[in-house]
Amino acid sequence: MRIILAILLLIAALIFGLARPLHMPQTPAMIFAVVALAGAVWVVLLGYRSSPTDERERLHRAVSFEWAMLAGAVVLAAGAIIQIINHELDPWLVYAAVAMAGARLVSYFYLDNHN
Repeated sequence: MRIILAILLLIAALIFGLARPLHMPQTPAMIFAVVALAGAVWVVLLGYRSSPTDERERLHRAVSFEWAMLAGAVVLAAGAIIQIINHELDPWLVYAAVAMAGARLVSYFYLDNHN
């Protein structure tokens, strides 16, 4: 399941990333990319739920979550800095960074109070 998800995300990223500026890929490529991204989001958010079997696996998931949050924050910060330098800041970069930080804080407060 993880390999299929990674392949779908890679293909969608290649379709969107290799397109020249001001050039949209052909309709079938766009449809495939949107379906691949929607499928990946569905798998990540709703479809892929498994429970850890032991403490070590739970620790590995927590560490991988921390690395994923760090990578997301670095990419969003780099994008915001580059766009600020170019004087064209996309507000969605800021919204995404605030949503990541807010979700992390809410989850920490929730887990501290309910465990």
